[in-house]
Amino acid sequence: MSTDMTTLLIFVLLAICATEPWRHLGVLFAGRVPINGAVLVWVRAVSTALIAALVVRLIINPAGPLAESTLNERAAALAIAVIIYYSAKRNLLLAIMTGAVALVMMSGMTA
Repeated sequence: MSTDMTTLLIFVLLAICATEPWRHLGVLFAGRVPINGAVLVWVRAVSTALIAALVVRLIINPAGPLAESTLNERAAALAIAVIIYYSAKRNLLLAIMTGAVALVMMSGMTA
């Protein structure tokens, strides 16, 4: 086995060892945690805040091909996606697709 393959295998095994115990603990405790309990409300709030922070980071300080679009184009695409999300009964897939298409169309107009 080559050195690269051995290194990759070690990383995969370390990742499994780091994540599997938590998955099993989650399965064990999932039935005991009330859905509207304080713990899950807190987890939901933290995960929502993390997603919001990532979206803001992508809008304000993008990396890669997204950085080629202007801040106004990204902000307009986000606004369109939010409007579609709420007007389409919180359809996330439709909102994401519409926002992406809007960004591509706006970026194509300025290219």
